[in-house]
Amino acid sequence: MINVKVTLPLRVRKGPGKSYDVVANVYPSGQVITMDGIEEGEDLKGINKWYYRFNDKQEKQSYWAGRLTETAGTLPWGIAALKVADIWNGLNEFGQRAKVAVLDTGFNIANTDISSGVKAYQSFLIDHPEQSTLNDMNDEFGHGSLCASLIGSRNKLATVGYAPECELYIAKISARGTASYPDIIKGIRWAIEKEVDIISVSYGGFKQDNDLNTIVAEAVNKGIVVVASIGDDFTFSNLVDGKFPALCPESIAVGATDPDNKLAKISFLHQKTEIYAPGEKILAYTLNLTPDDCHDTAPENCEGTSQSAAIVAGICALIISRHKALNKSFTASDIKQLITTLFDPVQESAGLKLISPSKIFATLKT
Repeated sequence: MINVKVTLPLRVRKGPGKSYDVVANVYPSGQVITMDGIEEGEDLKGINKWYYRFNDKQEKQSYWAGRLTETAGTLPWGIAALKVADIWNGLNEFGQRAKVAVLDTGFNIANTDISSGVKAYQSFLIDHPEQSTLNDMNDEFGHGSLCASLIGSRNKLATVGYAPECELYIAKISARGTASYPDIIKGIRWAIEKEVDIISVSYGGFKQDNDLNTIVAEAVNKGIVVVASIGDDFTFSNLVDGKFPALCPESIAVGATDPDNKLAKISFLHQKTEIYAPGEKILAYTLNLTPDDCHDTAPENCEGTSQSAAIVAGICALIISRHKALNKSFTASDIKQLITTLFDPVQESAGLKLISPSKIFATLKT
C-alpha cells in the first residue's frame, strides 16, 4: 500500500485518464488516501503517472499523480491492522459528524494537526475554568496531546488520527499523569453540557466512587459513549486489576494489544474489559511537531491502555458519524453492543475481544 496526500482537489476516475468517467466526488485538499498501486496512463501536463485503488466492490479507481504527493513511510501499524483507511477511502467517512471530548493533560497548542480540530476547551486546574485561555490548555506532559492526536489529528502533517475530521472538545483535568475524581467528574459534566457524542478518559483510580458512577451513568443515559482505559500494569505481567471510570458499569473498558494482536504485557486483566485495541509502539504526537512511537519519552507515552482507549474513541467517532450520515438512530448502548458483538479474537487469549472496524462497518454500508 502507498499513502498519498492530496495537494489540490481532483476527480476519481474509472481508469488512468480524462477520457474515463468520473466515479467519485472531488477530494478536499490535504486528504490522505491509501493506494494499492501505480500505473502509466494519459499524460496530463507532462505527468503520466496514475495511482489506483480498489473500492469495497473491488472496482478499480484511478487518481492522477499530478495532484498527489506520497507520504513518508507506511500507515501506523494500528491503522493498517484495523483497516481504518478502508473506511476513510471506501465510505468517505472521517468522523466529520462526531464530537469527542478528551479528558487529559490538555493539548499542544502549537501543533496544528491537533489544534485545528479543537472546537472548545476548558481547564479544570484553574480557579475559574470558564475563563480558560489557550495558554491554560497547553500540554506540558504530552499525554493529552498523544490521546487527542490518536482520536482526531487532522493527518495533514502525518497520519496518526483515527477520526481525522471529528470535532475535539478538550478538558484539562491533569498536569502530569494523575487526576482527581472531582476533576474527572467536572470534565464529564462539561462534556455533557457540550453535548458531545463520546468521552475519552485515561485517568482514574482504584477506588469506587458513587459520584463518578453517577456522572458516567448520566452521560450514557444522555446518549454519550464513555470510553475509558482499564489501566496499566508496570510489572508487565498482566495483573488482574482495573481502574475507574473503566470499571463503572456503563463505560466501555479498554485493554491493550501488541502488533501481533496479542494481549499487551502492560495491560491489566479484568473481566469488565469489554474490548481491546492497539496499545504498543503507537505512533502519535506528544510534545513535538513530529510524531513518533515514543521510545525516548516516558513509558506512559509509548505504550499502554491510554492509547488503546483513545483509538477506540476514534473508531467510535467513525461509527457514530456513519450513523448520522445514514440517519440511523442510536444510543450509547447500541454503539457498545456493536463493538462488543462484532469483534476479532485477541490472539492466544481465549475470550478477549479485539475491536474490528471492518466487521462493524460491514453492517453500516446503507
